[in-house]
Amino acid sequence: MGWRIGSIGGVPLFVAKSWPIGALLIGWIYYASFAAALPIQQAVLVSALAVIVLFLSVLVHEISHGITGRFLKRPPESYTLTLFGGHTTFRNPDPSPGTMAIVSLAGPLANLALAGLAWAGSGIPGVGPYLVPVAIVNLMLGLFNLAPGLPMDGGYIVAAIGWYATDSREKGMVISGWTGRGIALLIAGAAAVSLAVSGAQSSTGLWLLLIAVFLWSGASRSIQVARARQAVSRVDIRPLMMPTAAVEVTRQIRDIPPSGAVLVDRGWPVAYVPIRHLTPDLDPNAPAGAASIVVPRRNVLTTAVGPDAVAAVAGAEGDIVVLNEAGYYWVGSVRQIAARLRH
Repeated sequence: MGWRIGSIGGVPLFVAKSWPIGALLIGWIYYASFAAALPIQQAVLVSALAVIVLFLSVLVHEISHGITGRFLKRPPESYTLTLFGGHTTFRNPDPSPGTMAIVSLAGPLANLALAGLAWAGSGIPGVGPYLVPVAIVNLMLGLFNLAPGLPMDGGYIVAAIGWYATDSREKGMVISGWTGRGIALLIAGAAAVSLAVSGAQSSTGLWLLLIAVFLWSGASRSIQVARARQAVSRVDIRPLMMPTAAVEVTRQIRDIPPSGAVLVDRGWPVAYVPIRHLTPDLDPNAPAGAASIVVPRRNVLTTAVGPDAVAAVAGAEGDIVVLNEAGYYWVGSVRQIAARLRH
């Protein structure tokens, strides 16, 4: 995932290991744009400041996704700044096309709002000139992310529309992936024209080429993910798991049945007591948690069928997953389920 550099509102913030490469590359392209009009030292300084503004603008963008997701009962799990932008992961999959569209739209709208505020303050003496780059960067970031093709936020809006129209999230993703590829080809064509007219030193052509490669790669990956999800659309993981009784985490060892139990705290699974831990030497009056294995939140599944269930198993940590299904609990081994799914 990368290096953790802090947290925002209790949500971990990561920087991908590729991010420094992206920062240097983008800084170099900025420098190529400014070098013709500014002295070398000033061009370097302005380029570095532009990268920092971009970093903070992307951060605002991702936090806006997270805040909106939390409001719509889809809390964020982490924020990550990557080579060419960032992404926000959530604890739960999109429950509906509407939620997908609203959460996706939040990021670009935040950037456009920030651009408007910065532009409004550009006339303030002493401060205004520094706000103009903030306005420009956020305007471009907001508009760019509204491009109607994956992996951009606008692509998720198109995917949500496709999901609503076809009743299939995966079909919506494939449609948006192809629109993303089409946009990438158009931008690549514009880059080729710019480079042919202005030569290999054209900063505009380099920017466009970089964007085209990024979009094509992201759109292609989105199509691959959608097709992989389609392949497991009917997979049910419950036959690979074992139904298990539930016991409140505040109970004692003597309250645990011989077959083991899921320990729950206010209805949410927090630990699992396997049969092998129920040894004769255990004190029956000891807390139930004394013989348990902690179950991380991300290892608690809320769906048993389809790509979201398979993805949840693939993203689980540790050895145990628990399916929380309307008060019924199923327990399975991450390794065994994953091995069976691969076959």
